[in-house]
Amino acid sequence: MQVHLFEAFAVLAEELNYRRAAERLALSQPGLTQQIRRLEQELGVTLFRRDRNGSQLTAVGAELLPLAHAAIEAVGQVSAVAAGQRSAHHRDERRQLRVGILGDGLGPLTWPLLTAFGQERPDVDIVLRPMGFLDAFNAIDSGAADVVLTTGPLSNTDHRQVVTLGQEPTGALCAAGHPLASEPVADLGRVARSLTYDTPAGSDPAFHRFWVLQDLRERTPHDISRLRKPPDGPVLDELVRRLADVGGVGLWPTSIAVAEASGCVVRPLSHALVAPRQLAVLRHDDHARAMLRIGLEMGEA
Repeated sequence: MQVHLFEAFAVLAEELNYRRAAERLALSQPGLTQQIRRLEQELGVTLFRRDRNGSQLTAVGAELLPLAHAAIEAVGQVSAVAAGQRSAHHRDERRQLRVGILGDGLGPLTWPLLTAFGQERPDVDIVLRPMGFLDAFNAIDSGAADVVLTTGPLSNTDHRQVVTLGQEPTGALCAAGHPLASEPVADLGRVARSLTYDTPAGSDPAFHRFWVLQDLRERTPHDISRLRKPPDGPVLDELVRRLADVGGVGLWPTSIAVAEASGCVVRPLSHALVAPRQLAVLRHDDHARAMLRIGLEMGEA
């Protein structure tokens, strides 16, 4: 159980408002929702309930809140002691490189890249942070990560540099009862017209355009589906569950298996569509730039 989950719990308990709590924590609201759900799942209890007055602590949430504060304080004290020790032994000080991973990151290249970086810079601790869509998009610009491994496309910004290290074939993710699910190959035009969910609000424009097949939809403006707001929560299995519930269609990285019992199936597309496997790094960070160089060398090999 990680202390940042307790921190999310404590801030939300103080604000009792997901938007304000997310702003204080520098998270998206779906990212905060995911953290609270994860903590509730790990504890096996419900910490908050929502009613017409907003979010409220449950009785067990109120009982656990002082313990969460104590855990946060204890970790802070440990960190302070450790920081003092590092200052006293400057030569042995280790630097952290915060690496965000969206989905399965760079796929088969993910762990070889991290391993190669660790061998080249053994004095750097790699801190892995699984991320949802918006968290991953904004992680470098917001200061939440130094490196992000993701299936894009993402765009360059003033703070981040993005390179493509591979390609991810995509298919059509169809609810089992949808007509496209019965086809051995899904027609790309029909998929474009039938898409169910939009990308999260605030998504990178390039990411949005690719994953909602915007170019195709603009060419066929008639008889196209109205895109719904995506599920509240960035985890991919939640997207699969919701798509099965509403009988919808979406694009899907074919390397990620979908369980038969999920209520969805993946079908190949009539026209090849590949998403870029991308490495995004903080432009002016030496360790992040080193990972970028190693990634490019591995991609060329």
